Amino acid sequence: MSKRIYKIGLDAHALAAVGTGNHSYLRGLIKGLAQVDPENTYLLYDAARAPDDVINRAAKNFFVRNLYLHSALARNVFSVPLAQRLDRLDLYHGQFFLPLGLNCKTVVSIHDLCFEHYPEFFRLAERALLPRLVRAAARRADEILTLSEFSKQDIAQRYRVDATKIHVVAPGIEPHFKPIQDAVILDAIRARYALPQSFILFYGRTDPRKGAEVLVQAYQKLLAQGAINAELIIAGRAGSADAALRALVQNGGLAARVRFIGIVPDQDLAGVISAATCVVYPSIFEGFGLPALEAMACGTPVITTNASALPEVMGDTELMFEPGNVDALARSLKRLLDSEMARTQAAAAGLARAQMFSWTRSARQALAVYEHVLAA
Repeated sequence: MSKRIYKIGLDAHALAAVGTGNHSYLRGLIKGLAQVDPENTYLLYDAARAPDDVINRAAKNFFVRNLYLHSALARNVFSVPLAQRLDRLDLYHGQFFLPLGLNCKTVVSIHDLCFEHYPEFFRLAERALLPRLVRAAARRADEILTLSEFSKQDIAQRYRVDATKIHVVAPGIEPHFKPIQDAVILDAIRARYALPQSFILFYGRTDPRKGAEVLVQAYQKLLAQGAINAELIIAGRAGSADAALRALVQNGGLAARVRFIGIVPDQDLAGVISAATCVVYPSIFEGFGLPALEAMACGTPVITTNASALPEVMGDTELMFEPGNVDALARSLKRLLDSEMARTQAAAAGLARAQMFSWTRSARQALAVYEHVLAA
């Protein structure tokens, strides 16, 4: 008897949001599923606006399903329910939300509940809607995927959901995140972005919860003490805290030592990370913390906070500090920058840790959840 082929719909609208964690996770998961599941049919809902290189179009069982109404409200109220019926889906995998009116099995990904813990970081409409919609999705879904044990327990406790239906599917690492040691490549990267020989790197969107202002304050403290020679490079998409962060740099007289280089394309990012003396990821709250993992995979020492899910990413390391603690971050930076041995040990430990994560592993775990739901 032949195995049944299922139709699985994925909410893929976040593929268009290049430079965000949702984009990175969804892109990696789709590529992983294309490798581990050549049988079931996957329909990528609302993925037509994604960059062409995001989707593995060579996978014969993956198809882009265009939706003509793209706003979050129209997509979840009208477009997806109608398309799901026309396509006769067996399972729909949503991202944070589940549309009303679905008549198939459901899985929802909820990466974190930052909007519950730090509503001040979100717009008024998001503060009002996100808790209600995400809670409803968590309770209605047959199963839930999340990124970390921290988020699993957070979702279970806050939304009173049975923890047995929440599955941790941690992100993997894209193949291009690896140590770049070729001097010619590194010299070209330094020239392209005017990077100095020694620099501290922050990369990610400059949103309030990412804590970049704490890094600037710690850097300023070390400069005032004459304890640092490295420059500070801030890379990534401008977020809602960008203007305040630039004002902090300007008003602190740091413009000559702190530079913003904007979004670094994927093909250059591993080189920029590899060229850095260290990466600092001072986030207040994370469902996982993919930039920290990517930096470790490049063999660059990482300093981050001991908050939320980040200890699960980092493993056993002393290079963690309490969120917002400028003095603690300054001490960790000085310790790392002053000691080549400390940098070498941190880099080696990070590389070993990063090898535990892969998108193939993540995809197999997600597929096992799909199969469990479909068999029920």
